[in-house]
Amino acid sequence: MPTTIVLPDGFEWIALPLLASHLLLSAQAVMVFNRRKKANIELAVYAEKAQVEKSPDAFNFNSMQRVHGNTLENINMITMCTILTALQYPILAAVTCGTWVVGRVLYTRGYLEAPEMRNKRGGFMSGMAQLVIQAGAIVSVAQLLGSKFW
Repeated sequence: MPTTIVLPDGFEWIALPLLASHLLLSAQAVMVFNRRKKANIELAVYAEKAQVEKSPDAFNFNSMQRVHGNTLENINMITMCTILTALQYPILAAVTCGTWVVGRVLYTRGYLEAPEMRNKRGGFMSGMAQLVIQAGAIVSVAQLLGSKFW
């Protein structure tokens, strides 16, 4: 049995700033990555290089810390885009977000078991799902606001 939710007048306008904040976070993530790489700065809150060289556990800790941090960097954007996409395409939103989660599980396992394979073990899957959910959010927002502008 379907559930009806009545949204208040003007609800569609929240979609635009929500989408804008997602795009801001995406751009910031790219900028941080580029600047860290250019400055040759190591990530903070990790085991020191000497510890990693002496202990596989330190290496594994660093790997898990990075996987977790990377997921935290993306989860708000995924959540926001899933909600925005679901306003127009709820099944697509659910399937795509579910695919992202499965991809992240595979990414986590791959990163911990074979770091050189991490992008082949789930990274590609979650990355593609993220692109689809972002596109879904953009299309949903455009459809919600389209009648206001055209």
